[in-house]
Amino acid sequence: MIRIENAALPQSEFHNVSLEGSRLTSVNLGGSVVGDANLDNIHMTDARLCGANLKNVAMSDSLFEDADMRRVDFRHSDFEGTLIRQSSLANVSISDCDLTGMRINGHLVSDLLQLVGAQTGKPE
Repeated sequence: MIRIENAALPQSEFHNVSLEGSRLTSVNLGGSVVGDANLDNIHMTDARLCGANLKNVAMSDSLFEDADMRRVDFRHSDFEGTLIRQSSLANVSISDCDLTGMRINGHLVSDLLQLVGAQTGKPE
């Protein structure tokens, strides 16, 4: 085990390194690049990921709790089987998405859209 405290290591490079089970506390990783990384079962708390770019990322079985997701842009993402509860969806926009089986408070969204279409005379 190596213990490093109060150190500045800007622009350091680590290649083929195992940091499994490591603890990073009060760390500034701003502007860093992490690629081809195994972050399975990582526990991240009190972290800022503002402006982060997460591409080709697998996040199955993950928990987002007390997460500020304002102005997040999800593209080509698979939310199949995802549960969103006790969350604010105010001003959320969903477009060009497969809504098959999607439910809001137990109601199929496809049924709700058909109901709206019947009431407005426009197919939804």
